[in-house]
Amino acid sequence: FTFTSTDLRIYPDRFIPDSTPSTIIQFMLYLETGTVTVMFDEPVSSIIVFDIALQDAFNATVTYQLTTPKVLSPYSDVVTFNLSYADIYNLKGTPNLAKTVNNTYLTNIAAVSKDINTISNLAVPRINRINPLKASYVQPDTSPPIPLQFLLLDLNSLVLKVNFTEPVDPSTFAPSLVTLFSAASGGISYTLTGGTPSLVAGVNGLISVLQVKLSDKDVINLHNISGIAT
Repeated sequence: FTFTSTDLRIYPDRFIPDSTPSTIIQFMLYLETGTVTVMFDEPVSSIIVFDIALQDAFNATVTYQLTTPKVLSPYSDVVTFNLSYADIYNLKGTPNLAKTVNNTYLTNIAAVSKDINTISNLAVPRINRINPLKASYVQPDTSPPIPLQFLLLDLNSLVLKVNFTEPVDPSTFAPSLVTLFSAASGGISYTLTGGTPSLVAGVNGLISVLQVKLSDKDVINLHNISGIAT
């Protein structure tokens, strides 16, 4: 008598489902590409990105909660996701956070993920001052900020506003590198001699706008030059 694969079925006397929660064991942050890779100790069926926060140290002084509105179903132990523009922008613009592995730590609540075998198994929470996870790799931001839009030149309130692709350090503002022109090509030009820079919020709520309070000298000169800033 010959058995086939369908002739013999053996069932266990007892079945014990997986009740061990998953744990985030490693993560990498890539600021230049705006992605995060998270590794679990077992495959997970879902991950909620906005249940993850990044902080600057084991005992955090600076914390940023991700806002990327994503719920992923990776069915894998390695998950890579794209950060929202707001998250990329805010991480780049927050001093002393997410710049190197030494100031990039991850925390998460239990609902961040569920494992594959049962939807009741939530993740092990990672908590500030208890068990935050240090990044294994951080790719720094290497792209220079680029002006996106010349928003405003207001000779009543005496301000100039320029929107950039990412946060800029106001202390690096060099007025001698800013020239105003009367036309798209050729025409009259005027180079600023001074001004007081600061960062302000744009229409999207991000602190993306460089605002320059014009110097008295520049205001007087612009008023006196015919054919520009009129």
